[in-house]
Amino acid sequence: MVRLTRGKKIALAVATAWPPLYLILFLGVFLLTFLSIATMTQGPGGPQAIPTPFLVIFPLHFLTILVSIALCITYVVHALQNEKLDQDNRMLWAVLIIVGNFIIMPIYFYKCVLPLQDDGD
Repeated sequence: MVRLTRGKKIALAVATAWPPLYLILFLGVFLLTFLSIATMTQGPGGPQAIPTPFLVIFPLHFLTILVSIALCITYVVHALQNEKLDQDNRMLWAVLIIVGNFIIMPIYFYKCVLPLQDDGD
């Protein structure tokens, strides 16, 4: 079984919260960028520069993809090695994590990872 200390659980909680929060941030930046481009007065050659929010959000998008992949792997390994679940539930959680990704991960964290007394912290 994968043993998680209190610090690792806190780090996992923060990482788990990032993709849904990023989705909200991304949609807001996308909307603001779209509105600023739509209201821009165009010169003879069209818009002259890439909007600054795009330059900020692009690296964050790439980082979020990497974090999501790492989280998916971490949660699937934890689910498959979780001795507190029977074999059928292990497989069910693993499939749900892969399919439902950032929607299921917080649920799995709350139900199976969060209880601090479980790992003997």
